[in-house]
Amino acid sequence: MSYGRAEPESKAVVLSGKLFQHLLAAYPEDHRREYGQPMAQLFRDQCRDAWRGGRGWGLTRLWLRVFPDLVKTSVLEHISTLKESKTMLERISNLMRPRSAPRFIFIAVFIPVFLLVVVTCTLVTFILPESYASIARVKVDQAASEVTRMPGMPAPVGAYDPYFLKTQFEVIQSEAVLGKVIAALDLNQAWGKKFTGRSPLKTPEALALLQARMDFRPVRGTSLIEIRVFSDQPAEAAQLANAIARSYQEYRSHIVPAEIVDMAVPGLRPVRPNKPMNITLGILGGMLLALAAGTGVAGLAAWMGRRSGGTGTPPATGAAPLPDFPEAVSPCSGSTLAPRSSS
Repeated sequence: MSYGRAEPESKAVVLSGKLFQHLLAAYPEDHRREYGQPMAQLFRDQCRDAWRGGRGWGLTRLWLRVFPDLVKTSVLEHISTLKESKTMLERISNLMRPRSAPRFIFIAVFIPVFLLVVVTCTLVTFILPESYASIARVKVDQAASEVTRMPGMPAPVGAYDPYFLKTQFEVIQSEAVLGKVIAALDLNQAWGKKFTGRSPLKTPEALALLQARMDFRPVRGTSLIEIRVFSDQPAEAAQLANAIARSYQEYRSHIVPAEIVDMAVPGLRPVRPNKPMNITLGILGGMLLALAAGTGVAGLAAWMGRRSGGTGTPPATGAAPLPDFPEAVSPCSGSTLAPRSSS
């Protein structure tokens, strides 16, 4: 009798749980002390269920539902702590009190914005379909008849044509070359089942899909052409690249035969998306956006704090405020009367 082992948690689930614990800092301290651990445990359970149900998409839907609710409830909890204040201006003044502004406000805005950008970028990076690349190299020699020249002028021997490689790129992408690849690999039937699940594709449709998966690069200082093909399956990418190279070699056989120098092999790891670069860009972009948002909110809070606290403060010149006596103003002349001096 065999017992099933519990499935280990994925990195995405563990990362989501840790990020949610950091986001709980948006709640007041008393609220975190009382409800922080149960909320974190509940979210971890929801992450496990979402991962089992839909993998990356399930986690994404969970974050899209949880994060707006977290922002809303944290704001409501902060507002509820200010109920002892009498007016809205006093509540804002208490929230923006000097001991917490602007540093506390900057941190309170910076951390959620930064984490939101980084989490979103990371989740999107891991959700995007992976793509593998395979490269076949072909050596192409230019015939004298292919050199671009003025009409009526003889073809120079050993001349260099800067448009030759660009012309060959277009030839490789033409139906004359790719049509034979589609027929040899029966891509109309195979891709019809793979992408649409219905009847076979038409040749123009398969041609457009194949052209979108191709990329060409000349090897600098040589007459080599790299035929690069992308696919979600490593074996398919290599098969397509080799078939295109052979078809192009056959096309060139009546001019100057092309030589296949390197055959394509299946890639060991995906080349798209570039996960390290995407996450790095997400961190840098999150820092910039969080810095802008934190600075703006902290500046606004400081301005509102000065405005709300300036009504009862003495003038900046250091002079004492005028007494608010009814007899300080003459009803006849409207002029200000000086207060009596005491001897």
